Amino acid sequence: MTHQSIEQLKLYPPETKFTVKAKNFETGEIKIIKNQTAETYPKLLSYLKYLNANGYNIFLSPSVAGEGETKATASNCMAYIEKVYNSVSSDDISGLDFKAALYGIRKGFTQDEIKTAILKFSPNIQNRKKGHIDDYLLRTVKNASLK
Repeated sequence: MTHQSIEQLKLYPPETKFTVKAKNFETGEIKIIKNQTAETYPKLLSYLKYLNANGYNIFLSPSVAGEGETKATASNCMAYIEKVYNSVSSDDISGLDFKAALYGIRKGFTQDEIKTAILKFSPNIQNRKKGHIDDYLLRTVKNASLK
């Protein structure tokens, strides 16, 4: 739980706020901890381990920007997608493109922002998808949005 959740946080821009939800499926009790960041989350880990040991499942998700908060921007999308490509080593580049699109959609970026970021950061995309780049990007983002 610890290593995986911290690695997940690294995929988001540093200013992203997260909501941590802990649910005990046996009792139905739910605990919600809002406005966590990559900086504050490690301080919360001992409490989350305690909850987990007492039957709670822990869920981590990016918060939706509310009034007065900055919503996702195209520059955030670029930074976020770049982190996806830099954090994983894979021979399956198309699979990595799909993962980047999926994460971008879950983060709330537009399809155009995601396609532009994949075009910029996907290794050797100009040669790999020569002649059908636009179609490839459209299909990849569309398929990711169905998941």
